[in-house]
Amino acid sequence: MRKIFLPFIILSLLVSSLFAQDSLYYRQNIKILSSPEYHGRGYAFKGDSIAAEYIAQEFKRLKLE
Repeated sequence: MRKIFLPFIILSLLVSSLFAQDSLYYRQNIKILSSPEYHGRGYAFKGDSIAAEYIAQEFKRLKLE
């Protein structure tokens, strides 16, 4: 029982830490995109264009393009 339990705990901790990092990244992006600088991502003050540029830069940075 112990031989199975310890690897399971280690694997669980590793997986949870991976998701925590993704969660932090997503929260940062949401905070940035919802900031006043992006004008609610609306078109009246070109917030949609600013947000689109930010997203395009993130895609390039992550080599998703």
